[in-house]
Amino acid sequence: MLQMCKFIDVEQNSDEWFELRAGRLTSSKLGVVMASPRDYMVCEMAKNDYVIINLSTKKPIKGRYQDKFSAENALNLIKKSDLTKSFGAPAKQYAVNIAIEQITGEPIPSAFTNAHMERGHEQEPIARELYENNTFSDVTNGGFYDCGFIGCSPDGMVYDDGVIEIKSVIASVQFANVKRGAVDPAYYWQCVGNLKFTGRQWLDFISYSSEFPVDRQLFVHRIYAADLAAEFDKIDTRVDEFKKLVAQSKEIILNS
Repeated sequence: MLQMCKFIDVEQNSDEWFELRAGRLTSSKLGVVMASPRDYMVCEMAKNDYVIINLSTKKPIKGRYQDKFSAENALNLIKKSDLTKSFGAPAKQYAVNIAIEQITGEPIPSAFTNAHMERGHEQEPIARELYENNTFSDVTNGGFYDCGFIGCSPDGMVYDDGVIEIKSVIASVQFANVKRGAVDPAYYWQCVGNLKFTGRQWLDFISYSSEFPVDRQLFVHRIYAADLAAEFDKIDTRVDEFKKLVAQSKEIILNS
């Protein structure tokens, strides 16, 4: 189900923008929350007979049971397994940070930066302009979407139905994206989250590399909200559990 949120026309990376993000799960961190220590599940179908389920696709991986069990069978097994409640160390730390921000009302400053991040900030306007020229589109400010516990800040909005997410990358990453022909897995859940929380119909994932030949510096892959109903439901389930983790972290801090 698409989720509409309140749009706030704020400049990204401004003081107001950081304040809006404080105490919320943001789509840029959604991948951390969606990740699980267990990516696969082994299910016993009969005595001494097993099938391995890929939790991302909800389908059996290659094996003798690949044709016997449908995606629906796999999904039913997953629902019974209660796997959505397990979180890795990065998600647990992120929950603590959100809890602290909710208590103090102040954003925790990020001390981490590197050359890749700096390049991304510098080259994002170049990538946006190149995208506009190539697609004959007008991109407007992505601002901030307030969805209560969740917030998202897409890199731009395209007319009334589109949204973009820009990543400035080195040549090796760009090559991998082009070869893959899809959204970089590192940013997949961020892109899906941006679609869900903005209520837009499609998102263009834009991968830009200044190290590539001039006429090949931009890779664009489009995903559609209409194709992501299962992913949207998975986000709802996972976020509900993550909210409980934040609440538990907050209680521990307040009672310390």
